[in-house]
Amino acid sequence: MSESKEFIFENYLEWNEDKIGTIISQGKPSFKVTTPSEFGGNDFYFSPEDLFIASLNSCIMTTFLYYAEKGRLKVMSYKSKVTGKVELKERKLVFTQIEISPEIVVDSPEKAERLIEKAEENCLISNSVKTEILVKPVIKSGD
Repeated sequence: MSESKEFIFENYLEWNEDKIGTIISQGKPSFKVTTPSEFGGNDFYFSPEDLFIASLNSCIMTTFLYYAEKGRLKVMSYKSKVTGKVELKERKLVFTQIEISPEIVVDSPEKAERLIEKAEENCLISNSVKTEILVKPVIKSGD
């Protein structure tokens, strides 16, 4: 019989002024969000678009690190860039592609290749969106 799990995540948003609001999550630092400059906001605070691609980028990393720990892979460094492409489709703006480019230094590049693929397959956030997500890792040996 399969085990059913359910998790609830919650935060609050309060409008401040202009196009700026504050996201509040119990026990965590609050932070401001705004409309991106491309849509009449500013670049001083994170936008929902920034947070969307950051959630994908960080989910791939944390999922990879989970599998690296389970697989006893020594990770010396992990840096990653994410790029999101937005297009007008059927008169709606949508993310059409997200490219995640991690640079990972490990003790076993072969094992890391398998684990990053596993992370890509099992990332909760990427499994929850319909946008094309490309993970293009550069994995190097730390030896």
